[in-house]
Amino acid sequence: MKIFRLLFIATMAIGLAMPARADSVATARGLAALSAARYAEALQEWQRAADAGDGQAALYIGLLHDLGRGV
Repeated sequence: MKIFRLLFIATMAIGLAMPARADSVATARGLAALSAARYAEALQEWQRAADAGDGQAALYIGLLHDLGRGV
């Protein structure tokens, strides 16, 4: 279980390092905030994007919850 979580986090980190994959402007702003360790701001941006139907933003919200950052 611990190895699965480590692999999941590593996979997400690789995905977060590629902001060109952002589905929306708000998702991209959330990625920038995450890179600067502004977790609450990232959560707000991603929540806005997720409410508009951005599935990638919803995934990032889940990641913040899993890591316990900004929530």
